[in-house]
Order: sequence, then C-alpha cells, then structure tokens
Amino acid sequence: MVKRVKQITITAIILTAMLLSTACGNSNQQLTMDEGQVDEEQTDEQLPIEDESTSHKQPTTGKQLTKEDFLHDFDYLMQTMEDTFPYFGVAERRLGVDIRALGRETRAMIENYPYSLEDRGNEMGISLEDMPGLDEHIFWSILYHEFFADFIGFGHAIPFSRNFNPLKECMKGTVSELP
Repeated sequence: MVKRVKQITITAIILTAMLLSTACGNSNQQLTMDEGQVDEEQTDEQLPIEDESTSHKQPTTGKQLTKEDFLHDFDYLMQTMEDTFPYFGVAERRLGVDIRALGRETRAMIENYPYSLEDRGNEMGISLEDMPGLDEHIFWSILYHEFFADFIGFGHAIPFSRNFNPLKECMKGTVSELP
C-alpha cells in the first residue's frame, strides 16, 4: 500500500511539472496577444473603444517603468479597491483614516517624486540630487509605508502586516485574532 501511494505521488509530481512546463512555455504567446496585437479576423468595429479612463498610456513591458506607468498602476489599485474593498468606512470609524484622501495624497507623492520626499531624504542625509530615480522599489516602498501602513489589518491589507503568517492562521482556522 505504501509503495502504491509513493508511485501515485511521484506520478502526480511529474504530471504537475509537465503541466507547469507547458503552461510556462506557452505564456509568451498569450502575452503577445495581450500587448495590443489585433487578431486578423477582428474588424475595426470589434476593437475596444478607448474612453477617458483607458486612453492614457498603458504600462510598458520589459523596460524601465516610467512615472506614468506607476501612476497608472496606482490608479488601477485605487479603482480595484473602490470596486472590492468594503472597509473604507470601517477604517475611517476605527482608525480615523480616510482611505480615499490618503490615496490622493499618495498619488501626489508618486507624481511629484523626488520633490515630495525631499524632506525625508534630508532627514536621512540624502540630498535631492542623490535620491534614486522612481523605480519599482521606491514605488512599492511608497505604497507600503505611505499608503497601506495606515490601515494594515483590514481585509485585503492583512498580508502587509509584519506578523501575518497565513499558514499559522489556516492552522488556527480563523484570522480574527490578527494584530
């Protein structure tokens, strides 16, 4: 019986590896279509219509991201939160945090970087000329420390909690005891 279980486990591992290999091998083909190539059978009438919310520059791929890319990503984050995050009122009542206003402040901070963080840089002994350019690390640092830090522990922001251990929480069967 144990030998049979081992055979089934090994077979499952091999099949999973083959599935992942196939999926990863074909992922570039899907990305090519998503990057704006139009199917030959698609006519002008079937093309998506750009409105004011989608007409701005889409993020680049495979290159250094621009400030516009980061702003687009942040706008997408805020829109996704508006659509799916039910804790705006709770955060305001319990913590006094207006997430929408905080989002506007954070967006302005990204938009005006490095000038928006000049005082903080000076506190750390970094002159404006020596501040690094806006890249993924700076962008995510701004999101974590300036945006999510004010309402960690609410819904989608729970994984940003330093003490969050999803395995431990699953073993308990509840996440109600999170800090």
